[in-house]
Amino acid sequence: MAIRYPVRKKSYIGLNTGFIPSKDQLKWFKHCNDNGIIIAPKPNDKSFFPEEWKIAVSFQHNYKKVNLSPTIYTSDNIHEELYKTMKYYYDKHTRGI
Repeated sequence: MAIRYPVRKKSYIGLNTGFIPSKDQLKWFKHCNDNGIIIAPKPNDKSFFPEEWKIAVSFQHNYKKVNLSPTIYTSDNIHEELYKTMKYYYDKHTRGI
């Protein structure tokens, strides 16, 4: 018996939206990466081709505990929200909020 894999929709683009980060956004990403702050998109469902995403945040010293955003994002706006989250942690650590 052959294994049957799910068929991808022709309109499915995943996270490949052509988003290009600015210099400030790259600075925020580098700050989070250097300080052990892990921010990544996490699929909202367990399908092979997810359409909805949440933002997952964890810290290197306790990387198994993942904090999920309550808001659900699409592939159109997930990148902007990821960088807004990175900016929040950048501002929090550099400006002492």
